Amino acid sequence: MESGRVTGANLTMSELHAALAHDRLFHLDADNERRESNATALEALLAAEGIFTPVALPPKLERRSIYEYGIRFTPGTFGSWTMSEIAVAMSAELERPVYFHDELLANSPLFQPHKLKAPFNIAQNAFRLGDWPGARVFRETTLLMHHSAFIGDASDMHDIHSALAKVRQTAGMCA
Repeated sequence: MESGRVTGANLTMSELHAALAHDRLFHLDADNERRESNATALEALLAAEGIFTPVALPPKLERRSIYEYGIRFTPGTFGSWTMSEIAVAMSAELERPVYFHDELLANSPLFQPHKLKAPFNIAQNAFRLGDWPGARVFRETTLLMHHSAFIGDASDMHDIHSALAKVRQTAGMCA
């Protein structure tokens, strides 16, 4: 069987990992509240900039749980820097991973059943890919941060905001 043609994974955890995860469940609501509070604080800082905005939330959302947090920016904000250069600079500045989606899911063979050979092309008539311009814009204008960046305090949100400004200034100087 060819690699990368069939979805699936063995995502079972060990008993030790299960015990650790079980213990953390008691802290989940408080952690989610802290992440929400910090995300709201960062969003207030970003709104003042006018070039950075959080990824929009669905209108009927009652409460959010942050796993990956996206910050969108206006094209050209970082001059001619690529997403990779921006992510590397932000990661260095914050000393934590900042990343982007480097490949569209629509380009994965796993999501292109019409290109697969039998028996993996079962859904070929039920699934057709489009151009997905929204996904391309998201990929080209959105930085992502892991939820752990939002478990600290308000000063961490100021650090993220300052890092964006510093990287933007550096990118402008290099352009």
